[in-house]
Amino acid sequence: MKKNKAILIFTATLLMAGCVQASGMTKDEPKNTSVAVSSETKHTVTQEPTKEPATSPTETPATPTPDAEKASSSTQAEPAATVVSPEDHVASPKYDMTGVPDYNGTITKYVVNNNVPFFTEDQIRSGAQSFEYYAPLDRLGKTTYAMASIGQDLMPTEERGDISSIHPVGWWSMKTSDICPERCHMIGYQLSGENARATNLMTGTHQLNVTGGMLEYENKVADYVHSTGNHVLYRVTCDFRENEDLARGVLMEGRSIEDNGAGVQFCVYVYNAQEGWTIDYLIATAERDITPEEQNQYVESGAEYDAGNEAPAANTITYVLNTSTKKIHTPGCPSARQIADHNRSESNLSIQELLAQGYSTCKRCLG
Repeated sequence: MKKNKAILIFTATLLMAGCVQASGMTKDEPKNTSVAVSSETKHTVTQEPTKEPATSPTETPATPTPDAEKASSSTQAEPAATVVSPEDHVASPKYDMTGVPDYNGTITKYVVNNNVPFFTEDQIRSGAQSFEYYAPLDRLGKTTYAMASIGQDLMPTEERGDISSIHPVGWWSMKTSDICPERCHMIGYQLSGENARATNLMTGTHQLNVTGGMLEYENKVADYVHSTGNHVLYRVTCDFRENEDLARGVLMEGRSIEDNGAGVQFCVYVYNAQEGWTIDYLIATAERDITPEEQNQYVESGAEYDAGNEAPAANTITYVLNTSTKKIHTPGCPSARQIADHNRSESNLSIQELLAQGYSTCKRCLG
């Protein structure tokens, strides 16, 4: 019994000694354990060490006042200012140009919307600073529209460069006619300093480009900007109908900014036409209208078509038809030789029968 009691006392003594040793460990004597260091801890170590505050360990940090907390909260909650560029507001006008009357052979331009442009309030506000924007070509490679706020800083200081490397849609087919097409700037060089930019050039007639309207309004804008130093919000939009290769015209809009349109304001449609010519906009070709002298010459080559437009009793004439323009030609007419194969047909019907089918006579050979 005494022996067992001695063993119990010795065991208790050993256990008490082990507890004292474990509790006696300090921070200077860490346990030899394996602990993985997190990537966050590694990142913190590589940063510049933070300076300790100049207060003793026993000092309590100052408590922020309510006003200071309110100011700090207000500063953190305020969002960053959004920078709005003028280009954020560019767009083509919301106007259906099919409502413009067809070219009648005499007028060169048509006033739209009482001469008031279709600019939105956001667009007008954006015009206080100069900018220029050229919309991408459409899926068929045609120019669409261009918009700018014209200021003196955009205007060129040197002569215009060569633009012959650009061939807008319709250029080559119009080139086969005697009309001599022109590369027309949507925003004129004198306003923007743009040379051979494909998105700013379209195929047009001399009447559209120079004598019929575009140059008139470009000069009006340029003169105003030069004389006042103000800005003019300006937009030119092409009028391509469906799959036509030649624009029927352009819608030109302009409004002076600093004086709210008092100096310059217009909204006009300028026809892409040429006096004395008939244009096929679908395939971009042109036929010159015949003079009275030429008419007599070609009527003789067409044979047996009298001045009263009466067909002979037994019609033996083969007429050449343009199925696209619905024109009737004599075989010797120069315009008949220019008809594309897919638009060319021949007929032995009389003039009256062809007129009943919706055709009309060519002014060049049949009057």
